[in-house]
Amino acid sequence: MRFKTLSILSMLLIPSLIFAQDFDKLNVAVLDLELHGLSETYRRPLSDRLREELFNTGRFKVIERNNMESILGEQGFQLADCTSDECAVMIGRLLGVNAMIAGSIALIGTTHTINVRVIDVETGEITLQRSTDCRCPIDEVLTTSIRGVASLLAGTEAAPQVTTRFEPPKPVEPGTRSKGGVLMRSMILPGWGQFYSRRTLAGTFYSVGEIGSVAFLFIAVSGHNGKVSDYDEAKAAYDAAIGSAIAEEAYETMQDAYDQVGSAETTMYVAAGAAGGIYLINIIDAIIFGPRGGSQSADSGAGNRPRFALGTIPDSGGYPVVGLSFQIDLPGKGRAGRISR
Repeated sequence: MRFKTLSILSMLLIPSLIFAQDFDKLNVAVLDLELHGLSETYRRPLSDRLREELFNTGRFKVIERNNMESILGEQGFQLADCTSDECAVMIGRLLGVNAMIAGSIALIGTTHTINVRVIDVETGEITLQRSTDCRCPIDEVLTTSIRGVASLLAGTEAAPQVTTRFEPPKPVEPGTRSKGGVLMRSMILPGWGQFYSRRTLAGTFYSVGEIGSVAFLFIAVSGHNGKVSDYDEAKAAYDAAIGSAIAEEAYETMQDAYDQVGSAETTMYVAAGAAGGIYLINIIDAIIFGPRGGSQSADSGAGNRPRFALGTIPDSGGYPVVGLSFQIDLPGKGRAGRISR
């Protein structure tokens, strides 16, 4: 009798537990992801994987895509045409769900950024929004990143760190644009080194400034020489007029010519100082702001220095564990790294 009583209780409790677990799940429908900078052929597989991963978290009841299209087709709606939150709310009410899940994947440079939000159908408000970044190929977005963002929505995983599997080096012409090359060119012609290192504004400033100051120096030197000649003539006239009635006038003319020589000499020194100053600042600029090295081996001491970081990585079941990562730049081969628990 006791065994029968336990059997009856078990039969009553098991469906109750199943119903209670199912009742805790949020009834949702998932819109197709918006893609930015990615091929439209990725939309369907990425969106279907998001539905699958949300269902696998055990926190959501997810309407299957074909069922969504069938219900919406009867009402004259097309799933692919729905991109706004207002449209999502309207579709959610037609489907009879509690919330709609919408999102996007954008490729910016070499980073895929994934953003997903939960929209309450009753209020139209965004109740939850999560995002994650991955500097990785699109197949890793499909197999790993979407699972991570689904776990974030379900509250079963902390925000993952951006991880780099492989990052190609920036294209650089081997053996060029080194600090020595920039410095040598700057010493030959101010501004040339800055143009060589692709700093156009600085190169224009130094080249135009140096050319202008040198031209000013030539004009100042020529003017000084002319004033010296005028003084020599005035002095000779004064020497010839000594003891005559015009000696005083000749002396004043000579003195005036002497003063003009001094003024021209000051102008010449200013022009020379400007030319020399721009030349010197141009060289200092090349030393301070010049590139560290044109080829990958030019700065191997700093480039090959490993970098370590602590973070979380998902295990085989998708749960985060603490791990140690390191990264090192390899000449001509991008970056290599390893994550270990």
